[in-house]
Amino acid sequence: MLRTTRVCLGLLLSGLMTISAPSAFGTSQSGASDGQFSLKWKFREGDTFYAVENTTMQQDMSLMGQDIQLKMKTQTVTRFRIKEVKKDATVVEMTILQQKMQTEGPMGGPGGDLGEKLKNVTFTFTVNDKMEVVKFEGYDKFLDAISSEDPMMAAFLRSILQESVIKQSFGRTFSLAPDKPLSVGQTWQHKDKLPLGPIGTIEVNSRYKLEGVTDSLARLSISGDLKWTGNDGKMDQALPFKFSEVNIKADKFTGTALFDLQKGRLSNSQMDIDIKGSLVVEVGGQKVDMDIKQQMRTEMKVVDKNPLVD
Repeated sequence: MLRTTRVCLGLLLSGLMTISAPSAFGTSQSGASDGQFSLKWKFREGDTFYAVENTTMQQDMSLMGQDIQLKMKTQTVTRFRIKEVKKDATVVEMTILQQKMQTEGPMGGPGGDLGEKLKNVTFTFTVNDKMEVVKFEGYDKFLDAISSEDPMMAAFLRSILQESVIKQSFGRTFSLAPDKPLSVGQTWQHKDKLPLGPIGTIEVNSRYKLEGVTDSLARLSISGDLKWTGNDGKMDQALPFKFSEVNIKADKFTGTALFDLQKGRLSNSQMDIDIKGSLVVEVGGQKVDMDIKQQMRTEMKVVDKNPLVD
């Protein structure tokens, strides 16, 4: 049981840090006026593009006198299609084409055939002109795909990875910048709160700066703070464990992004997030103190052609 809890926690931390990290998908329009640049997404009906994301993660946990280390590498290829563009009703289709995962550590290979389960899973989002998600399809099929043979994992994911969290994360993906032109050197920030049901809340304060523009490329720097706080030990009754006294924060939260202003979208980005802290895990009435450190780097690039074919 404790081993299963460690697996769930390992997947939880790596997955939630990816969700809560500021995406660098917010893109720039090619127009500039008096040295100012609009960083607002401009959808074009019929466009298709691909995101290739590589993540490396090292996680160190200490509990019951044991030091446990997990190393994980993942590569995810996602296709985005702009299906329809209308006032206050733009439809974006997102399909996971491939996810590869390699792990090292005593936990074995958490997720195992996760990549095969996620292959061709599709989400459809409808967003308004403020980039707020007003309709979302694919949530149930996504959960069924990754947890069809593991009822405990299904309960765990449904409890914490609520539909509202995915909608919020997707909306932030395409609305990083203020809805006004920006000058080189100008800064702005976003504050997000991700409610994770019975395991608490992740709060993210992301800060951005337009560092410069060379030819058609705009450079952004990213910094910020991240904090995960618990929910007083309250837990879904379907789950065999509880978290309490959660105190986990980011030691490092930095990144860069490069945008192609002519294409109006991301060229590449990089994020480094290191977290550390502690929590108490209760399993079968037994409380276990756990210390956690995790380092994660995510590199992303966006391309016109399917990298799995071309």
